[in-house]
Amino acid sequence: MATIVKSIDSATELKDEFAAYERDYYPFALYEALIDFFDECYTEESPFQLDVIGLCCDIQQIDEDDLEDDAIDEDDYDEDGNADEDAVIAALEEKASEQGYFLWAGFEDGKPVAYYI
Repeated sequence: MATIVKSIDSATELKDEFAAYERDYYPFALYEALIDFFDECYTEESPFQLDVIGLCCDIQQIDEDDLEDDAIDEDDYDEDGNADEDAVIAALEEKASEQGYFLWAGFEDGKPVAYYI
């Protein structure tokens, strides 16, 4: 059986591969982070073999509901009990890093989220 190797050199190309499997529902910054992850963890001698469906199963998303009650410092809440957005993102980034390889944290559909593998 022949092996076909296709080089993917940009987040746009990676997003197109996900779109081919109708799985392009991640923020663009996540595709950029995946390209960085592949560059960091794989080499030309030992390349990553893209399996879009498998990769989608590996990518995990967390949001503010996944944080422990003490993940955000009391000083980062306003008088109405709302947490500072930057503090939420930082807490999500920290939790994602503890869970696996942190990829990206930010706002998606107006909600703070983080992704990791």
